[in-house]
Amino acid sequence: MGALAFFLGLVFVQSASAQRQIPVNIQSNPAGASVFLDSTSGTALGVTPLANVRVLAGAHTLIFRLANYEEARMAIT
Repeated sequence: MGALAFFLGLVFVQSASAQRQIPVNIQSNPAGASVFLDSTSGTALGVTPLANVRVLAGAHTLIFRLANYEEARMAIT
């Protein structure tokens, strides 16, 4: 299995809401990885590259899956 590389771009936006959502840009090399937030049991956020995906502020784990590659995980805060 190959190694999957990933890149994360955060765009910070001010919000008064306690449940504030932050837009993120997510890329992988190679492109085409399914990206999950915190668990693979739910629906994927989408397939890389992803632009301006909104996630709740706080600590999360991004999980990357792509056929013929090892699963990759990235902790974000």
